[in-house]
Amino acid sequence: MSPVLDASAAVEMLRQTPAGTQVAAVVASRAVSAPAHVDAEVLSALARLARADPDEEPAVGRRLTVLRDAPITRYACGPLLAEAWGPRADVAVRDGLYVALARRLGTALLTVDRRLERALRGSDVEVVVPG
Repeated sequence: MSPVLDASAAVEMLRQTPAGTQVAAVVASRAVSAPAHVDAEVLSALARLARADPDEEPAVGRRLTVLRDAPITRYACGPLLAEAWGPRADVAVRDGLYVALARRLGTALLTVDRRLERALRGSDVEVVVPG
């Protein structure tokens, strides 16, 4: 299985949390994919963390380098837009891009977002939540 990695899982991986350590093991052991906007979402999340806790700021540059160099196949968002729009009643449209890519690739979605996991229960997308 080559899962689709969402921003929540990527952030935990970069922060080296317990769940992030599990995500890192997946990323190191197999190919992972993500919509290209994952980079912008992770950048935004790291900025929020640094604003909330100045102790986080020194690590941001290193984390961005790790993200840039991570073996993640990034897919253009354009072809996923219409499909991402569909589940907007249950899933944020930005998360819909991950869902659409997982569907297209016929693979699981790797996330630590419990809300997203709950929203996708019973759907045709397998969700893997580390931890």
